[in-house]
Amino acid sequence: MKSKTLFILAAVVALLGGVAYWLYQEDGTTHGGAKMGARLFADLPMDQIDTLNVVSPEMTVTVSEKKGTWGVQQRFHYPADFPKVIRLVERIANLKSGRNLKATDANLTKLALHNPDDLEASADTRGVRIMLTGGGQTFADFLVGRERAAAAGSGGHYVFPVAGKTIHLVDQDLKYLEKQPAEWLRKEIVDIPGEAVRRIDCLVAGTNDTVVYTLERPQKGRVPEFLTPKAAAKLNASKAEQLFGALSSFEMIDVAQRSGQGAPPIESRLEYHLYDGRVYTVQPAGLVTGQDDQYAVRMTVHYSEKEAQRYSAENAGATPQKVDSTLPQAKAPAVLDPATVGRENGHFEKWEFRISKWAYEGFITKPEELLEEEKQAEPKG
Repeated sequence: MKSKTLFILAAVVALLGGVAYWLYQEDGTTHGGAKMGARLFADLPMDQIDTLNVVSPEMTVTVSEKKGTWGVQQRFHYPADFPKVIRLVERIANLKSGRNLKATDANLTKLALHNPDDLEASADTRGVRIMLTGGGQTFADFLVGRERAAAAGSGGHYVFPVAGKTIHLVDQDLKYLEKQPAEWLRKEIVDIPGEAVRRIDCLVAGTNDTVVYTLERPQKGRVPEFLTPKAAAKLNASKAEQLFGALSSFEMIDVAQRSGQGAPPIESRLEYHLYDGRVYTVQPAGLVTGQDDQYAVRMTVHYSEKEAQRYSAENAGATPQKVDSTLPQAKAPAVLDPATVGRENGHFEKWEFRISKWAYEGFITKPEELLEEEKQAEPKG
């Protein structure tokens, strides 16, 4: 290679190196802090953590463990979505540093890593603070800022350990971090498949025997039929199955403690009678005040041994079905423990559940809404 060419190449390499060094200095890059690929919280003692705090400029969420149960403090310690807590802790334990930046005020502002309670910083420059603690010790305490710009590469988020002096670009996307108390609640209320429901009674609330309507399956697995009132029009089978399946994967949006003050009047209640003797009562309470997408329901449950025995007696007298002995046979159902039902009812009696409009509309209280629409006769031409 000619010496002139070699000189030109050396000059280009030196120039590129100088530009790169200048860019790193402008961006605040430092060689301090965790090494590239190192885990920021490698020694998290999973079994000692008992509190998770998520603090944003607008809200603080505290999820903590008390007497073996994780609950959301801002919702009177209603049970938390424990798998969600575990997933976040595992993600924190596996955060890896991909790039380090000096924690200058300019970088903290640019990457939205100022403390969420720093009122001197504008709201769009403040991050979300995450703390994992337990037994008076702090195991992780850091701020989550902006995600990595698309032009700079794919994925990643900027985080800043509060006790440190270095900003880290980590290898995980944290933009969907939940910052509202309701988002940390265990959402499932009950999960009762429609085929487990034998009968539904709709009654006027506050009474024991004023029946609006009764629907019952004539046999397990059959489509429900009206017992009361005897409707002239045909039952809409799709609507009936919607009603019977309303407790299947039944979830809430939010929850509140029960209170008689300011509660809307409850006009009707629905009693779901199960084949195993449980009776779930649902009281639709209407649109939640101040909300346009949340509807309130209250629930109770009790065990009726009489109903369970009645079904067993009826089933015993039924024509036995033919069984294919070459196929694996289902196990006998577990015996229902009335004490378990009592504990579930004790839980229900404390709360008013907030559900979606779609879920609320499954609790049909007007018998006419369960009927097929009458087709209008076409006028003769």
